[in-house]
Amino acid sequence: MAKEIARMYRDGIGVAKNGEEAIRWYMIAVDGGDSCAAAGIGYMYLRGKGVAKNSEEAVKWYKLAAEGGSNEAAETLGEMYEEGEDVPQNIDEAIRWYKLVMDRSRCGEALQRLRGSGSSAE
Repeated sequence: MAKEIARMYRDGIGVAKNGEEAIRWYMIAVDGGDSCAAAGIGYMYLRGKGVAKNSEEAVKWYKLAAEGGSNEAAETLGEMYEEGEDVPQNIDEAIRWYKLVMDRSRCGEALQRLRGSGSSAE
């Protein structure tokens, strides 16, 4: 529930937009064990939405979310490193985050089965 309240403050849904309150509610969610809520904080810092844009803070929070199970955060990190968006471009780092998403998903399982069948799928 805290994550939903955070989004309301972040986007001004039913309440006045308030970045500080959004961060506070996201932190309540993270402290309560919802590591994926950290992606919301990362998004706010990456886009400067309700807070000053800060790429280092964005990466820190996205990594926490990705390591805690958020495929969306891992994919965002992959895109950032692939494109050099707000971080130095690093293809190896991009692949690492994309691989994490793939390994967690059924797509990864399907690709492994294809590779095992002698397919040339990469």
